[in-house]
Amino acid sequence: MSRTALRPQPLERQYTPDEQTRRGRYSDSPNVVGIDGAIARIHKLFGVTVTEHYVKRMVATYVLPRHIIGRRVCFADRDLFTLIVLATRRTGPTVGPRQRRNGPSSAA
Repeated sequence: MSRTALRPQPLERQYTPDEQTRRGRYSDSPNVVGIDGAIARIHKLFGVTVTEHYVKRMVATYVLPRHIIGRRVCFADRDLFTLIVLATRRTGPTVGPRQRRNGPSSAA
């Protein structure tokens, strides 16, 4: 029995025409250099703060495609968009600043 681990395959899904249009607005060329560059670019484009561990985990599990150029890890804006916007799980309604998560408010 071989001890070679199987390479996990990224989840494939079909994008709607609206998602394809939005995704097409971003560059497909790997113009973001390094993990720190990816974190800064995600914050600049989408206003989301992610950790270095999150980006490394997404690269290691093949969810976020990366390019090796001159021994440097590079990312494309389109791949960052796919990771943050299209691959993010949406669960339940959005909770507003004055709403409580654990039931109705007691302000009667």
